[in-house]
Amino acid sequence: MKIPSTQMQNGFGRFLEMARREPVTVTKNGHDIAVLISVDEFNRLVALEDRTWKERAEKAIKSGFLNNDEFMELVARKRR
Repeated sequence: MKIPSTQMQNGFGRFLEMARREPVTVTKNGHDIAVLISVDEFNRLVALEDRTWKERAEKAIKSGFLNNDEFMELVARKRR
């Protein structure tokens, strides 16, 4: 669902509830500026990104690009 920012300001609680079920895109002057999502969806996206970076790092290690210490530093930096 897309809503203008003025509507978001006037009905934040309603749109907050809506975001639990589906992403709510906020627009300003006809342009998308933000998306309100549920915490479950946010956590799913973070986990997906973490898996992707882990797979890339493991592939780099196997190809000899990183040693284990370098890999652990990369993972630690990503989680900060």
